[in-house]
Amino acid sequence: MNRRTAIRRLATFFLTTASLAEAQQAGKIFRIGFLDASTASGMAVLIDVFRRELIKLGWIEGKNIIIEYRFAEQKNERLPEYIDENRHSRSSA
Repeated sequence: MNRRTAIRRLATFFLTTASLAEAQQAGKIFRIGFLDASTASGMAVLIDVFRRELIKLGWIEGKNIIIEYRFAEQKNERLPEYIDENRHSRSSA
């Protein structure tokens, strides 16, 4: 995935999150799944921007949101496994 695609994905997420920020319920903790085909180190700068923008919108990791990060380490065959893992954790919650 190139940097431009990643930035577009983050921008889309920010727009979605902006509307959710207005509808926050006191005391409720929301969960975000962050799945990317690249590496954690390769996405570090974008994740830092992602977190800072969330804070601007009132979302604080550990306080009103939990972010679960998964990186496929350039191995796209891992993506379905991570997606299934998310489906399983959501259905058991």
